[in-house]
Parts: sequence; C-alpha cells; structure tokens
Amino acid sequence: MNDNQKPKSFSALSEQLSEIFDHMDYIDSSFNRIEAYAGKKYQEIEKKINPDQNCDISKELQYHMANFLSNLAKNYETKKHNSN
Repeated sequence: MNDNQKPKSFSALSEQLSEIFDHMDYIDSSFNRIEAYAGKKYQEIEKKINPDQNCDISKELQYHMANFLSNLAKNYETKKHNSN
C-alpha cells in the first residue's frame, strides 16, 4: 500500500517517522565517528603514558577513562534537565 492510498494522517505520520529515522541514522553515524576519534586519542595517550604496556597502568588509565565518561554523561544529563 503506497502513501497515496493511505489517509492523510497516516501519510503525515509516515513522513514524520521517516524524518526521525533519517535523524537517527545521522546521530548514529556521528556517535560512531566520536567513538572512533576518542578510541584513537585514548590509544595515543596510553602510548605516551604507558610505552611499555604495563598492565597495571593500563587498568588505571581505563579506570580514569570510565570515570571521565561517567562524569561527562552525568553533566550532560544535568544540563539537559536544567534546560527543560
């Protein structure tokens, strides 16, 4: 069944959903690029700090990275709720 055979409300809804999915694809690709960039920078930092690839240092760096990302997410949520 094509849009010409659907009532106008369904056609409008179909268009809105299509726009949402287009935005989701853009957002998903943006996050993928951010994730790739962050991974690359993390590896560069780890090579500078931990050139011998010491396991304990790697674990410490991972801990701090996880803590940083957690704080970043909390700050984002706080700003999101404050702007509403």
